[in-house]
Parts: sequence; C-alpha cells; structure tokens
Amino acid sequence: MTLHALRRAKERYEMTLTFDDLENIIKLISEGKAKFCYESGECTVYKLRYNKKLIQPVVSSENNIVTFYPVGKKRKKDSTNKDWQYKNLRLKGAI
Repeated sequence: MTLHALRRAKERYEMTLTFDDLENIIKLISEGKAKFCYESGECTVYKLRYNKKLIQPVVSSENNIVTFYPVGKKRKKDSTNKDWQYKNLRLKGAI
C-alpha cells in the first residue's frame, strides 16, 4: 500500500485515509462488499462506499491498493484491444 494511494484519496475524494483504512478497504473487497468494475493489466478496479463516500480503489495482483480513480470518469477504450476495434468497425458497417 502506497503513499501515492493516500495522496490520490485526498486529492480526488477529499478523504484523509491511513494505512489502516487501506487495509479495511482491502478487507471489504475480499468480503465481497465492493462492486467489480474491470481489470486493467495486473490491477483490478472496484467501486464501494467507504465512510459515506463512493470510491474507486485500484488493487494490484498482490492485494495492495496502488491508487484511487476518480468516480464517474469513464475508462478510455484501449486502442490495442482488437475486440473493441472490430466492434467499432461492425457498428460503422465496414465489416
């Protein structure tokens, strides 16, 4: 668990979290009290309420919170994702 994650929580949610808070968030995720959003590389993004605020922690494969994403911001489409590229071509009628 990193200082970077603590800084992003302060910046994006105006929450002053501690390392104990990060451990509690990991515990809530492991208990199934968080909604899975998506995987990105070796990290997984979740959504959950913590201290009455909606947060989006990014958890590494080692079960550490590496950062927090802003809530409500859509994920950019990955231009290297072939399924996404073919879906766009089908929608445009190209294939």
